[in-house]
Amino acid sequence: MRFVDTGSFAAKRDGILGLELAAIFPKIYVASEAQWAKVRTYRPGDFATGLDAFANPSQATPRQDPRFFGGYVELGYFLTGETRGYRDNVWGRTRVLNPLSKGGAGAWQIAARLDYLDLNSQALKTAPLNNFSTGVSTTAAPSVSLARGGKQTGAIFALNWFPSDYVRIMMNYVRINVDGGPLAATVVPSSTAPIDQRGYSTDAFAIRTQLDF
Repeated sequence: MRFVDTGSFAAKRDGILGLELAAIFPKIYVASEAQWAKVRTYRPGDFATGLDAFANPSQATPRQDPRFFGGYVELGYFLTGETRGYRDNVWGRTRVLNPLSKGGAGAWQIAARLDYLDLNSQALKTAPLNNFSTGVSTTAAPSVSLARGGKQTGAIFALNWFPSDYVRIMMNYVRINVDGGPLAATVVPSSTAPIDQRGYSTDAFAIRTQLDF
């Protein structure tokens, strides 16, 4: 389920700046990442023909280049004394100190993560629809333009069990708070606030099993 979404718009290229940090200690690790994106777009009145032509010639065309931001921070702690694996600049297997196959309890880990994604852009919310065959621009319906983007904050709490170095069972509880976005009008239909200012939340619980070969 996608709670925030810019929708399609007439883009030429993008530039992305990313920052990633991590620290590993006995039993504890911290990881964080942030990303900024700027999208270079076509402008109202532009034409697109030949190989540059759009399948649908009518596209949202911002007057300015939109910018977006997202990031997360994660903290994990091994209750059974393990250290998160890291090798050759990538996360690696966690070596289980007392695997189930040898009569141990495996490795147990608790973790929490906070993530954030902001796809709001005033340039997109005010973008007209440009016909790239004729170069004629028209005003987009407010119900469509205000539903573009959205802002999402998610909190994840996890209990993970590693029976061995190659098996992981993950139990996650997720709480997500959303402001605006394409589902706001449907989820909060009775609100008198503009679509991009309507907020709601959702909860989820998931269990996953991962096998590593």
